[in-house]
Amino acid sequence: MMSYSLVVDDLISIELISKFEAIKCPMRGGINFPCVICQECEIGTVDIVIEDGVMIENTVNSMIIHLELPMRENDPIEQAALALLRQKLSEKLSVIQKGEWEGGEIAIMLTDGMKDDNILRQNVNKFIRDFPTEWRRLAIQAKRELTDWSEKHAKQIARAYFNKM
Repeated sequence: MMSYSLVVDDLISIELISKFEAIKCPMRGGINFPCVICQECEIGTVDIVIEDGVMIENTVNSMIIHLELPMRENDPIEQAALALLRQKLSEKLSVIQKGEWEGGEIAIMLTDGMKDDNILRQNVNKFIRDFPTEWRRLAIQAKRELTDWSEKHAKQIARAYFNKM
């Protein structure tokens, strides 16, 4: 396993991404398939580094960045909010689900086709650095808003149907 730091000056090590190269996957008919997903041959050897709630699986042409989010166990509101977040993020990034989700995690895949996109790299780094803290605040806000909404509408329903009792 290689020894390197995940984050250098608040940026995912440019060295990791800049070394990505397109390959012809022998297991996928010679197409450039992300090794971090396939992992069926020696080309797709995965280096794993874990640091401060972030895990990176790195290969020759791709990486998955797993970002752990602080969540309360089995909280249905947080789980629903996280599912919606994953859905919306997947419209902008390769947000993937690899295996079973345990708690709160978002996994983002970067490939060799993205290695020259400095704006994407900066945005991913900012997301990794800032979002776990932001997530806690947003989850609390969502619960507060849901509670306010349910109290308001429960009173309206009770009045509309049972006011004359």
